[in-house]
Amino acid sequence: MLAAFFTQSCAVGSIYYHCYKGWLKPPILEAQTMIPGLPPLKPKDMPSLIYEYGSYSAAFDMLLAQFDNIDKADWVLCNTIYELEQEVRN
Repeated sequence: MLAAFFTQSCAVGSIYYHCYKGWLKPPILEAQTMIPGLPPLKPKDMPSLIYEYGSYSAAFDMLLAQFDNIDKADWVLCNTIYELEQEVRN
C-alpha cells in the first residue's frame, strides 16, 4: 500500500493540485477564482507562489511535482482543520 502525505493545508493542496492538472493556470488574472470545495478566492487569497507567480519557479515546480504519482496512492493524508476545510475534503 502506498500513501501520499501532504504537510500543507488541504485547501492549499487542492489549489496546487488544480495547477498540476492545468485547471488553474497562474498567473491569476481574474478578480475571483472558483475551485470546488473552496469559497471564491481573490488572487491575494492564493498561496504566494501562485499570487507572485514566477517568484520561486523551482519551488513551484517542486510543489506541483508532488502530484506526479498521486493516482498510484492508496491513501492521501492531508494536514487539515476539520471544521475549516470540510468542503474541500469531500
